Amino acid sequence: MKIKNTISSPSKVPISKSSRSFRVRIRILAPMVISIVFLLSAFIFTVHKIQNRNVSSIIERKLDSAKQLFNAQLESDAGMMSAVLIPFLSSERMKSALSAKNRNLLLEYGKPLFEQLRSEHNITHLYFTGPDRINILRVHNPEMFGDTISRFTILEAEKTKRISYGIELGRMGTFTLRVVVPCYEKDQLIGYVELGEEIDHLVQKLSKILNVDAYLAIEKKFIDRKEWESAMAILGRQANWSQFPTAVIVSRNQKYFPEELAYYIPEEHHVRGVVEISLEKDGRYYRSRFMHLENVSGQEVGEMIIVYDVTEMLSSGKYYTFAVALIYLTVGGLLFFLFYGYLARVERTLTTAQAELIEWNKTLEEKIEEKTKELNESHEKAIQSSKMSAIGQLAGGVAHDFNNMLSVINGYSEMLLREIVPSDPKYAHIKEINKAGERSADLTRQLLAFARKQPIAPKVLDLNDTVAGMLKMLQRLIGENSELILKPAANLWKIKMDPSQLDQILTNLLVNARDAISGAGKIAIETGKEELAEAFCKTHPDSLPGKYVVLSVSDNGCGMSKETIEHIFEPFFTTKAVGEGTGLGLATVFGIVKQNNGFIDVYSEPGKGTTYKIYLPRHESENVVKDEILDKPEIITGTETVLLVEDEKSLLQFAKALLERMGYTVLTANNPTQAIKIAGEYKGDIHLLMTDVIMPEMSGRDLKEKINEIRSDIKYLFMSGYTADIMSHNGVIDEGINFLQKPFTAEELSVKLREVLYLVEGKHADPLE
Repeated sequence: MKIKNTISSPSKVPISKSSRSFRVRIRILAPMVISIVFLLSAFIFTVHKIQNRNVSSIIERKLDSAKQLFNAQLESDAGMMSAVLIPFLSSERMKSALSAKNRNLLLEYGKPLFEQLRSEHNITHLYFTGPDRINILRVHNPEMFGDTISRFTILEAEKTKRISYGIELGRMGTFTLRVVVPCYEKDQLIGYVELGEEIDHLVQKLSKILNVDAYLAIEKKFIDRKEWESAMAILGRQANWSQFPTAVIVSRNQKYFPEELAYYIPEEHHVRGVVEISLEKDGRYYRSRFMHLENVSGQEVGEMIIVYDVTEMLSSGKYYTFAVALIYLTVGGLLFFLFYGYLARVERTLTTAQAELIEWNKTLEEKIEEKTKELNESHEKAIQSSKMSAIGQLAGGVAHDFNNMLSVINGYSEMLLREIVPSDPKYAHIKEINKAGERSADLTRQLLAFARKQPIAPKVLDLNDTVAGMLKMLQRLIGENSELILKPAANLWKIKMDPSQLDQILTNLLVNARDAISGAGKIAIETGKEELAEAFCKTHPDSLPGKYVVLSVSDNGCGMSKETIEHIFEPFFTTKAVGEGTGLGLATVFGIVKQNNGFIDVYSEPGKGTTYKIYLPRHESENVVKDEILDKPEIITGTETVLLVEDEKSLLQFAKALLERMGYTVLTANNPTQAIKIAGEYKGDIHLLMTDVIMPEMSGRDLKEKINEIRSDIKYLFMSGYTADIMSHNGVIDEGINFLQKPFTAEELSVKLREVLYLVEGKHADPLE
């Protein structure tokens, strides 16, 4: 399907040459007069709004100040009461009286202190309470005692074994600041001493400091009517229970409460601290806000209402508005006449400038067309990149399922080949099955390389040395008809990638170059380094600015058309005849380069050959890792117990048979739940958990964590045909992960098992027969 370009050139808007005469004065001055009138109106409106905002800001600051002063005073009073109680409790006589619950002695010791604090600091309560929270003595009301005190402050002191304080609402509707100090004798709790201060005087103090009227309102649901009315009578205050439906006024610094605020007292008519209420009374203007009050447990029990007189502030604002409006009109009139003369000169200038603008417009149109063309090209490349990413995701998923099947096919064919002699007529047929399975495994590895999901082990490489070491192999690959030339760059930067991936890249590119050449030809491998700027990256959507090592492979073969280049990196796309190629070679190269954070540029024309330029990010480290030459692995036996978990039944049976032939004791589970059950119930040692990574119930990683909770010393080995779940990023296996990729051979499995089980010298088995 061909995707059409959606970026088009802008329409040309020519400037008419007939409009060379201008009537600027009429066109500008008329709107100017209208604008001045409009702006004046807008100014007056804005000043009014700003004034209201300033008033609101002042009210808000008053409310914040009230909160801060209120809280600061509470902290100060609580600190004072704590400071008084601590030395008082250090008296051995007082401790003895409290421990003995001697009311007479406690009254004798406590009353002088209480009288002094009441006269100097408005203290209204002094309690002595036993360790069981049963009141021993109320110094302020000695006749009342013996009740259990369950207020938040004493419960908090009991819980924390430390001083507790906070505001609590009394049964009579009064707010009291309480400080509770636990008393100990030889680390033994002998009781609690509590001081209380009704906070009504704090409201009066706030009113004077902030020059506002303040009122305290308490929700009726938190107090008893009879007790409240009785308390108000004792305190000499007016008690009007029915004045408001949901609350009562318990404290005020004015004799009368503003009737206009009565509507806002119920909870549904205001939002605390947010809604500002405007009042007018006897020619004076007021603003009011509500501040919620909480007791020490965080429960909202009432409101503090702040009322501020803003009459003088509003009057000064009106005077300021009038003065500025008069100045504005005067200045506007002068500007009108100045502009009238100035615009006459502007009319003459505009006529001349119009001709120049027509020419500039033509130049601008040409530049827009050029930029539009560049955008179209970038757009096409971005679409191609997205398409390749989607195909890669699909290819990776297919490879995962295919690898599970290949594990069974290859595994059983290998086992059969070991069980029969080469002279057996079946041997050749089974060998062909095994070869087909190996070729299919190579195919899935190519799919995973394209999808960027193959596991890799990157190393720091010198590209010149690595390519030079491969030249003989590459020359044999392309044959004697083509000349292979290496052009290494001097002082080449290092790269970091898996050497086997570099081998895959060069092998696929050189095979393509060989097939593109008919007869004798030349293939050149060239290295270099480039630092890419932003300008280059804008025309190459897959690239990023930075330093790159460049690997180029060029041939003088048949070349490709532009239409062919658009599809060459798609899996299974090929221009070769049926049976001559899988169409995965260049797709593999594309996936590997992307996996290593690089990108590819292709330059080709029919009949002129092809050049592939591969850009790989520079690696700053200079330490090149040399590959070790490893011997071909042999089958190593073992005697440990392996818990095998695989949801694919056929693969489970094969792996079990293979492990048992190697000498291992095998416990099998076809799902994680069964594996967890076996790990918990099996009486003997389980040395290794061998599990698939991707399973329906939970992943292999999650299963490992669950079984570690049961058997903390168990080793583990993950196996999968699709490694996305155990890779950190770009296919690099997380450090410390034990992993075996499907499909695997018996030799690979036996060696990996001994690596995981930390066997230094494994016992080599006889051939499996």
